[in-house]
Amino acid sequence: MFYDHRQQFSGYEPVFTDGSKADNLVGTAVVIRNSIVSGRLHEFCSVFTSEIYAALVKIADGNYEKIIIYSDSKSAIEALRSVSPLSHPIVLKCVEFYLYLTGKGLNILFCWIPGHSGIIGNDMADKAARRPATAVDNFVRLCDALQAVKNQLTKNGRELGTNKIKISCTRSSRW
Repeated sequence: MFYDHRQQFSGYEPVFTDGSKADNLVGTAVVIRNSIVSGRLHEFCSVFTSEIYAALVKIADGNYEKIIIYSDSKSAIEALRSVSPLSHPIVLKCVEFYLYLTGKGLNILFCWIPGHSGIIGNDMADKAARRPATAVDNFVRLCDALQAVKNQLTKNGRELGTNKIKISCTRSSRW
């Protein structure tokens, strides 16, 4: 099925993205033309953030006429499809780059693909995202940091036999 899809979009350069989080390591990877770009994000970042970040990096770096970005993250693709002024800042930045690049004539498509299904580029991105580089990007979303604090407090609360902690993430007036 995927290879039929690739035939239909054979004029588009395929780009595969993936994000991974394990043992407090968040990795992101992009595969294009069998070249792999990977990196490590701060441990407070979510897999969703790393997936969007990977797409953002590749879009910003693009030097192509037609590009199709494949992701196995439905939430990342949906965030790009249903953008609003209240969307995540990285989603908004991604859309900003998208509009800039399409304004310069680049044709960009986003496509969801199932993970772990034998698609070579996706498998390469998955492996690269699981082995993040040692450099850490210091950017951390406020919501990711608050979620990490909430998780730790909830864990501590369970250990004490209570779980009455509530932390919510609100949007800064500057966003």
